[in-house]
Amino acid sequence: MNPQNAQLVDERREPLYDTYQTAPLAVLPTSIQMFVTPSGPTVGREITNMTAPGTNGLPNPEHHDVYSVQVEFTNMNRNDVTAFCSKYAGRLVVSGFPKLTIPLSLRGDIVNGVNDARVQFDLPEDYRIELNQGQPFYWEFVSRTGYTLTDAALGANIRVKLDGVHTVAIGA
Repeated sequence: MNPQNAQLVDERREPLYDTYQTAPLAVLPTSIQMFVTPSGPTVGREITNMTAPGTNGLPNPEHHDVYSVQVEFTNMNRNDVTAFCSKYAGRLVVSGFPKLTIPLSLRGDIVNGVNDARVQFDLPEDYRIELNQGQPFYWEFVSRTGYTLTDAALGANIRVKLDGVHTVAIGA
């Protein structure tokens, strides 16, 4: 049971995830915020598993302990992925304060012009970033210059996973 309330809860090893998508040749802004649009009639679970905007915090009685961050690039031109990673950094902002800022260092192979690569950052053992119910948060890609995609057929398809232990109400 969560000591902060009387509701029964279940702890699950699962990520919170959100996906940023654009059309080919899009101009990417200098700041890309994620976890701000929840799933609903126009945004499906294939895009995000957030049920409320992260800017409002997790709903009662949810809690999430972040142990690692993964950024996945799929169906993107490899030159665009490489350029994006060199121009942007990622950061997790909680209650208005940056809790983690990381460079985007690729892991994996970029093959056949389509990238199946990812960035992964594991927090040190015994360290976590807590996202409590009602506590605003978002992930942000930041760049001094932004970037314009170069492929006329492939846009941006970038998923961020905040991996960890997600505490939810039983039956949710």
